[in-house]
Amino acid sequence: MYSNRSGSHLALGNVDQAVKDAQLAVQLGPPQFTTSSVRLADALYALGRVEEAIQALNLAAEKWPEFKSTTEYKQLTGELTRQLKG
Repeated sequence: MYSNRSGSHLALGNVDQAVKDAQLAVQLGPPQFTTSSVRLADALYALGRVEEAIQALNLAAEKWPEFKSTTEYKQLTGELTRQLKG
């Protein structure tokens, strides 16, 4: 529920609320439900908090190691890292 609501808030431009709901979804959801972490990273990125977005994805990979081998993880962390390097 919180993950979907986070996505809705982000789509509507309510980025701060998107972060809050995504954080709740990450806390309450099972480790393999990485969508919550991706939504958190998206919302943090929208706020310009790139390092925190990367940390959210890395934390998801720590909780569920299989996530680190997914294309989604590799693409997102790669793009965010490029953003940091300018």
